[in-house]
Order: sequence, then C-alpha cells, then structure tokens
Amino acid sequence: MDDELHQAFPDANALLDAQPAQLGAQLLFVFQKRKPPADLLHLNNFFSEIWPESYIPGQETIYPQEKREAIKEAFGEAWAWLETSGLLVSPGGTNGANGFRKLSRQGRSFKALGDLAQSVGPIVMPSNLGMIAEIRLASLRKLTSTFFDFAKLIKLCEELNSSYATGNYCATAMLTRALLDHVPPLFQKGTFKEVVNQYGGSSFKATMLHLENGARKIADMILHSPIQKTESLPTQQQVHFAPQLDVLLAEIIRIKP
Repeated sequence: MDDELHQAFPDANALLDAQPAQLGAQLLFVFQKRKPPADLLHLNNFFSEIWPESYIPGQETIYPQEKREAIKEAFGEAWAWLETSGLLVSPGGTNGANGFRKLSRQGRSFKALGDLAQSVGPIVMPSNLGMIAEIRLASLRKLTSTFFDFAKLIKLCEELNSSYATGNYCATAMLTRALLDHVPPLFQKGTFKEVVNQYGGSSFKATMLHLENGARKIADMILHSPIQKTESLPTQQQVHFAPQLDVLLAEIIRIKP
C-alpha cells in the first residue's frame, strides 16, 4: 500500500498541500487495489501501515516522523470526506461499531479520477503533483531567444498538468507526444529520434529513449487504435513520464537555445 500512496503523493509537503477531496480521491484508488478478505478498513490500521508501532529510531518510513501528526490530521480529514461522500460506509455489526469501514458500491465502481469528479464534483490536484514541476514552468516562462518562441511549449506543459491533474489520461498521453514532436529544433534536430540518438551523454540518451519508446508508443496506441468491443482505458501510472520530461525540460533551460 505504501508504494501506491507514495506514488500518488511523493513527499510530505505535497500531501499536506492537498485538500481533503484531493487526498481522499487518491486514497479511494489505493483502497480499491486491496483484495478480499482484506476489504475492511480502519483509520488506525492505516496509520500503522505508514508508521509501524514497532518503530525504531532511525528506521526509514514512507513519510518523516516529524510530520506525523500533521499527516495524520490530513488523512483523518480525507477519511471523513470519503465517508460524507458515501464512498466509505459502515459494514454494520460489531466491526462497524468498532470503527471499521468498507468501500461502498459506488466507491468500488470508479476507475479514474475523471469518473469520480463527475459524481462528486471537480477534484483538481495540486499543481506540485503535476507532470511538469512548477519550477520548470517558471524557468521556461523566463526564457528568451532570438530564434524560438516558447509560448506553445509553455502551453503544452500547462495543459499537460491540467489534463493529468483532472484524470484525463488520454489527453495526457497525446500532449506528451505533442511535446516530444515540438522540441527537436531546440537541439538543432529534426525529430525527437534524432535527439535520442545524437544529442547528449549516455544518461541523457537513455532517459530520452524512455520517452521515445515508452511515452510515444503509448500515445500512438491511444491515438490510432480503432474502437473495440472492450476497451482498457489508460491509467495514471501508464502515462506518468514526469521524471523523464523533467530531464528534457531541464536541458532545454540549461542550453538556453
């Protein structure tokens, strides 16, 4: 569970910046991945998974001990939001009286953030959880060049963040591909494949290859697959190429084309 939660909220500050609905929405999808018979949930048990009761000083935990109380408060608020939204309900009987909860039928039915937002209202994730770090966007907005206009690149990055934050993962994949097609002239190349093969050191090349062979292929599959009897929609994990995009944008900012 902690790996899934850490992927949704990679650091304590991001988690504490989230509103109850934002954190609750992510918790819902973490809870959905649990299989019976572990379908009963308890807030205190949840806390124990993050900070084991057998904690030893110096032991590494998913979130720092010094922010434990603040994070517990944030999760408590998110838990309350799930209950008031009818997504967590009492199982009844002794378990219910002892504070255990389970996902409601509605809570089990949602498969993406966009589906959940249609039911309970907009759930916009904090900008620091986007595909593009705000510090990169700020640096891009300051760039000036005699040869290039960065307006479209900035807009692509902004729309990437917006699409990812609202659970529009098809659009996220397509925008990632559009960004890859947009930037090669900044490296004096005609295609992104040429950037991968001909620019930078081995580590940069390997990182860009992940975008070319991963992000591009996923986007192509979404863009060009005809309608089928049964569809499998992209997930947050499938379209998450934030680390690789960050390396790409950092290099653009460094070379100041």
